[in-house]
Amino acid sequence: MKGNNPEQWRSKLSAEQFHVCWEKGTERPYSGALLHNRKSGDYLCVCCKSVLFHADAKFDSGCGWPSFDRAIEGTVTYTEDGSHGMKRVEITCSQCGSHLGHVFPDGPTETGQRYCVNSLSLDFEPTPDPRDPPGRKMAPPFAEAPFFMRSALARQISSRLAPASRPASASMGNLMTRSR
Repeated sequence: MKGNNPEQWRSKLSAEQFHVCWEKGTERPYSGALLHNRKSGDYLCVCCKSVLFHADAKFDSGCGWPSFDRAIEGTVTYTEDGSHGMKRVEITCSQCGSHLGHVFPDGPTETGQRYCVNSLSLDFEPTPDPRDPPGRKMAPPFAEAPFFMRSALARQISSRLAPASRPASASMGNLMTRSR
Protein backbone atom coordinates (compact mmCIF):
# COMPACT_ATOMS: atom_id res chain seq x y z
CA MET A 1 0.00 0.00 0.00
CA LYS A 2 2.55 2.57 -1.03
CA GLY A 3 1.45 5.96 -2.20
CA ASN A 4 0.31 9.15 -0.60
CA ASN A 5 -3.48 8.80 -0.66
CA PRO A 6 -4.31 9.31 3.03
CA GLU A 7 -7.61 7.39 2.92
CA GLN A 8 -5.85 4.13 2.07
CA TRP A 9 -4.21 4.27 5.52
CA ARG A 10 -7.29 5.07 7.63
CA SER A 11 -8.20 1.41 8.22
CA LYS A 12 -4.57 0.35 8.76
CA LEU A 13 -3.69 2.84 11.51
CA SER A 14 -5.10 3.81 14.89
CA ALA A 15 -7.06 7.08 14.95
CA GLU A 16 -4.10 8.77 16.70
CA GLN A 17 -1.59 7.46 14.15
CA PHE A 18 -3.79 8.58 11.27
CA HIS A 19 -4.12 12.06 12.80
CA VAL A 20 -0.34 12.44 13.18
CA CYS A 21 0.66 10.84 9.87
CA TRP A 22 -1.98 12.18 7.49
CA GLU A 23 -3.48 15.23 9.19
CA LYS A 24 -0.05 16.51 10.28
CA GLY A 25 -0.92 16.24 13.94
CA THR A 26 1.44 16.04 16.89
CA GLU A 27 1.35 13.66 19.82
CA ARG A 28 1.58 15.14 23.30
CA PRO A 29 5.18 15.66 24.45
CA TYR A 30 6.62 12.89 26.63
CA SER A 31 3.76 10.54 25.71
CA GLY A 32 5.37 8.51 22.91
CA ALA A 33 6.16 4.84 23.32
CA LEU A 34 9.55 5.20 21.58
CA LEU A 35 10.77 8.28 23.45
CA HIS A 36 12.92 6.32 25.92
CA ASN A 37 13.72 3.35 23.68
CA ARG A 38 17.45 2.60 23.97
CA LYS A 39 17.56 -0.67 22.05
CA SER A 40 19.62 -1.07 18.90
CA GLY A 41 17.69 -1.49 15.69
CA ASP A 42 15.86 0.55 13.09
CA TYR A 43 13.00 3.04 13.17
CA LEU A 44 10.51 2.51 10.34
CA CYS A 45 7.66 4.52 8.88
CA VAL A 46 4.51 3.19 10.59
CA CYS A 47 2.67 3.34 7.25
CA CYS A 48 4.92 1.86 4.55
CA LYS A 49 7.61 0.25 6.78
CA SER A 50 10.49 2.09 5.07
CA VAL A 51 13.57 2.25 7.32
CA LEU A 52 14.09 5.93 8.19
CA PHE A 53 16.50 6.11 11.13
CA HIS A 54 19.07 3.85 12.77
CA ALA A 55 19.11 3.66 16.57
CA ASP A 56 22.68 4.99 16.70
CA ALA A 57 21.37 8.36 15.41
CA LYS A 58 18.92 8.69 18.34
CA PHE A 59 19.66 10.96 21.30
CA ASP A 60 17.77 12.50 24.22
CA SER A 61 17.15 16.15 23.35
CA GLY A 62 14.77 16.73 26.25
CA CYS A 63 12.08 18.03 23.86
CA GLY A 64 9.54 15.28 24.61
CA TRP A 65 9.72 13.44 21.27
CA PRO A 66 12.21 10.91 19.92
CA SER A 67 15.13 12.85 18.44
CA PHE A 68 17.70 11.82 15.84
CA ASP A 69 20.72 13.66 14.47
CA ARG A 70 20.38 12.22 10.96
CA ALA A 71 18.01 10.26 8.77
CA ILE A 72 19.07 7.50 6.40
CA GLU A 73 19.96 9.26 3.16
CA GLY A 74 17.04 9.58 0.74
CA THR A 75 14.35 8.38 3.17
CA VAL A 76 13.01 11.74 4.30
CA THR A 77 11.56 14.67 2.32
CA TYR A 78 11.98 18.23 3.61
CA THR A 79 9.30 20.91 3.18
CA GLU A 80 9.19 24.46 4.52
CA ASP A 81 6.38 24.74 7.09
CA GLY A 82 5.01 28.11 8.21
CA SER A 83 2.07 26.74 10.22
CA HIS A 84 1.30 27.90 13.78
CA GLY A 85 3.19 31.16 13.19
CA MET A 86 6.56 29.37 13.18
CA LYS A 87 9.14 28.91 10.46
CA ARG A 88 10.31 25.29 10.48
CA VAL A 89 11.06 22.35 8.21
CA GLU A 90 8.56 19.48 8.08
CA ILE A 91 9.86 15.96 7.47
CA THR A 92 7.82 13.31 5.68
CA CYS A 93 8.54 9.75 4.57
CA SER A 94 9.93 9.89 1.02
CA GLN A 95 8.26 6.59 0.17
CA CYS A 96 4.63 7.24 1.17
CA GLY A 97 4.43 10.91 2.21
CA SER A 98 3.47 10.30 5.84
CA HIS A 99 4.15 13.22 8.22
CA LEU A 100 6.93 12.37 10.69
CA GLY A 101 7.68 15.64 12.48
CA HIS A 102 10.16 18.47 11.98
CA VAL A 103 13.91 19.00 11.76
CA PHE A 104 15.67 21.85 13.55
CA PRO A 105 19.23 23.18 13.18
CA ASP A 106 19.97 23.02 16.92
CA GLY A 107 21.18 19.47 17.43
CA PRO A 108 24.06 18.85 19.87
CA THR A 109 26.01 16.42 17.67
CA GLU A 110 28.40 17.08 14.81
CA THR A 111 25.50 17.14 12.32
CA GLY A 112 23.89 20.10 14.10
CA GLN A 113 20.47 18.62 13.28
CA ARG A 114 17.61 17.57 15.57
CA TYR A 115 14.96 15.45 13.85
CA CYS A 116 12.01 15.74 16.24
CA VAL A 117 9.76 12.79 15.34
CA ASN A 118 6.38 11.62 16.62
CA SER A 119 6.51 8.10 18.10
CA LEU A 120 3.11 7.45 16.53
CA SER A 121 4.62 7.86 13.06
CA LEU A 122 7.27 5.19 13.73
CA ASP A 123 7.63 1.47 14.24
CA PHE A 124 10.74 -0.03 15.81
CA GLU A 125 12.48 -3.17 14.59
CA PRO A 126 15.13 -4.35 17.07
CA THR A 127 18.40 -5.79 15.89
CA PRO A 128 18.40 -9.53 16.63
CA ASP A 129 20.72 -10.52 19.46
CA PRO A 130 23.35 -12.90 18.02
CA ARG A 131 23.31 -14.81 21.34
CA ASP A 132 19.66 -15.79 20.83
CA PRO A 133 18.97 -19.16 19.20
CA PRO A 134 17.40 -19.03 15.72
CA GLY A 135 13.65 -18.48 15.77
CA ARG A 136 13.59 -16.86 19.20
CA LYS A 137 11.89 -13.49 18.94
CA MET A 138 12.07 -12.01 22.45
CA ALA A 139 14.05 -12.52 25.62
CA PRO A 140 12.18 -13.07 28.89
CA PRO A 141 11.19 -9.76 30.50
CA PHE A 142 13.89 -10.05 33.17
CA ALA A 143 16.75 -11.00 30.81
CA GLU A 144 18.32 -7.53 31.01
CA ALA A 145 18.16 -7.41 34.82
CA PRO A 146 21.41 -7.79 36.83
CA PHE A 147 22.35 -11.38 37.60
CA PHE A 148 21.36 -11.29 41.28
CA MET A 149 17.87 -10.07 40.31
CA ARG A 150 17.51 -12.72 37.59
CA SER A 151 18.32 -15.42 40.11
CA ALA A 152 15.73 -14.12 42.56
CA LEU A 153 13.12 -13.83 39.82
CA ALA A 154 13.87 -17.33 38.60
CA ARG A 155 13.42 -18.70 42.17
CA GLN A 156 10.09 -16.88 42.51
CA ILE A 157 8.83 -18.19 39.19
CA SER A 158 9.94 -21.76 39.86
CA SER A 159 8.34 -21.71 43.33
CA ARG A 160 5.04 -20.67 41.76
CA LEU A 161 5.27 -23.41 39.17
CA ALA A 162 5.90 -26.15 41.75
CA PRO A 163 3.00 -25.96 44.25
CA ALA A 164 3.40 -29.63 45.23
CA SER A 165 6.65 -28.80 47.04
CA ARG A 166 4.85 -26.44 49.45
CA PRO A 167 3.45 -27.83 52.70
CA ALA A 168 -0.27 -28.51 52.58
CA SER A 169 -0.89 -26.18 55.53
CA ALA A 170 0.21 -23.21 53.42
CA SER A 171 -2.24 -23.83 50.59
CA MET A 172 -4.86 -21.21 49.85
CA GLY A 173 -7.65 -23.71 50.49
CA ASN A 174 -6.44 -24.38 54.04
CA LEU A 175 -6.06 -20.66 54.77
CA MET A 176 -9.63 -20.00 53.61
CA THR A 177 -10.97 -22.90 55.70
CA ARG A 178 -9.27 -21.62 58.85
CA SER A 179 -10.63 -18.09 58.49
CA ARG A 180 -14.29 -19.22 58.46
